[in-house]
Amino acid sequence: MSDRPALASSPSEQALAQLLRRRYRFIDPQLQPLRVLPGRGIYTIASKAAPRCVLRACAGASSANELATQAQVLRFLQDQRFPASRLVPAVDGAGIVLDEGWCLLVTSYTEGAVATFEPAHLHQLGRVLGTLHVLDTPDASDFPVSEWHPDFYAYNAVVGSDGRLSVIDWDGACRRRRNPPGGRSRVAELMKLLGTLHRH
Repeated sequence: MSDRPALASSPSEQALAQLLRRRYRFIDPQLQPLRVLPGRGIYTIASKAAPRCVLRACAGASSANELATQAQVLRFLQDQRFPASRLVPAVDGAGIVLDEGWCLLVTSYTEGAVATFEPAHLHQLGRVLGTLHVLDTPDASDFPVSEWHPDFYAYNAVVGSDGRLSVIDWDGACRRRRNPPGGRSRVAELMKLLGTLHRH
């Protein structure tokens, strides 16, 4: 990708690398684009003396709110030892970084193969979804509620070399919606999973 000013329609990899060095202490970070759209991008980060990570960079306050929510959810899931992407905090411990007009969120990169619709993977997906729905969420007005994962299906899960499954791509996770009557909705993710099974 060619260099652009820090506030161009898409992030400049050079500018993002500078922010990663300064705010996360990555050593010589090398970015590989996964998906780049106007005002946002997703990249893998390869850096010396550090595991591979994933960077999400967005422009604007509304995007900052979205990434802050994702960081909050991932931090909670990590505390619960739920099999999901891990939040990588900045050097000051913050879940996201706001700098030079961009908002950054860094997570772990999950090594392995994308899950398939074979019975063993589907069994794990169902079990993981069940675990997700019985987590004791914080009783706080600022904790996002309702749907956990907007795209809970096999292609957003990775199976590691140990055979264990981890859920990835939490973009749009738990948007800040007030609790629906009867508590957190447990139907949305199940319907997504069943819908994909129907097509396979």
